Amino acid sequence: MTRRFLALSAAVVALSASAASWAGPPPPEGRGVDLAAMDNNVDPGDDFYKYVNGSWLANATIPADRGMVGIWTNLMDQADADVLAILADLAPAPGKQGPTGQKVYDFYSSYMDT
Repeated sequence: MTRRFLALSAAVVALSASAASWAGPPPPEGRGVDLAAMDNNVDPGDDFYKYVNGSWLANATIPADRGMVGIWTNLMDQADADVLAILADLAPAPGKQGPTGQKVYDFYSSYMDT
């Protein structure tokens, strides 16, 4: 009985040590709940949506050319800006970036000509 207990204890200690050594990468900053968007003046039991989003709803502005605004529209705008920056780098000499750069620039140019 004592032998089994010692063997089991040794196995548990070994496994816990190996599990502790594999902690994985630290979580990225900036994820989770946006506390600045919350309205603490609203009771969450009365209107949870306004409690969680009240400050954002009061301060957010929707541009006239859009029907909505949010994190996805921000991501799409950033992706569009990144693509335009890449194309601006290719524009002076598309062939200088190799065959892939030439293909990307040709593809973009073919649709900008319509």
